[in-house]
Amino acid sequence: MLKVGEFAPAAAITNEAFRNRQSAGPQAGLAGAGLSDGAYLPTCNGCFVRKAGACPGFGVKSNPESNAQRGVLPVPSQIQVFPARRPILHPREEADFVPVICSGWAATSISLSNGRKQIASFLLGGEVASINYLFEACAGRGIEAVSQVSCRKFRRNDLRDAVLQNPSLVSSLGRAFAEERERGDQLSLDLSRRSAEARIARLIWSLFERLRRKEQVQDNTIDFPVRQQQLADATGLTAVHVCKVLSRFRSNKLLRLDGRKLTLLDQRGLQEFVEWR
Repeated sequence: MLKVGEFAPAAAITNEAFRNRQSAGPQAGLAGAGLSDGAYLPTCNGCFVRKAGACPGFGVKSNPESNAQRGVLPVPSQIQVFPARRPILHPREEADFVPVICSGWAATSISLSNGRKQIASFLLGGEVASINYLFEACAGRGIEAVSQVSCRKFRRNDLRDAVLQNPSLVSSLGRAFAEERERGDQLSLDLSRRSAEARIARLIWSLFERLRRKEQVQDNTIDFPVRQQQLADATGLTAVHVCKVLSRFRSNKLLRLDGRKLTLLDQRGLQEFVEWR
């Protein structure tokens, strides 16, 4: 296993890309252009950074000369691998880069002085940690790997220029802002108005829907590396309370948890727990 922040060799990245492509199924494999040469993962499909032409491909170090030959904007970046439960960005670190999750799951959080934290959002492969990183350092918010994460870091000014110079991406940028704001609004409702069952049901359903849009759902089953304490930190509950709610969901045959896999057995039943308004 690589150490925190260690660069991943291209061969290792290619092997990981192959494993993810196999586990994601043939449809997801076909969805990502460029996968035949191992340059991109299925999770790269839909990533607006890739759409901007700013990314040279998974496992490839950004090199202006090489990028120019491939017709890609030479946006300086580096790719790093972080083991599960390791920090990608410390809360007090003012980074001059934009983190993009290439594979794996991560979480953004805000911590209190006593060590307790509130997870603001879970990040999936192919997602920018926050669109706000394009414009500011977002000090005070940490990013931690939930599972093993491959993360590409772009220089903020260069990536912002590459995105804003592409008119076709303006609407994509707007949608990304709107989705972040919606997740923030729903989290506010969770913490102030929703029951424990509704908070957990909404979080699971929203993650399921995000993975469905990325074509990473098979037979109503998703990868789910989130631990109970992380669910508690994301919903403002205790780990004991989360355990009780999940047990009720299992008893009512709404879902099944098998290791790092989650299967929705009754999607409509789970949705009925969610108080959307």
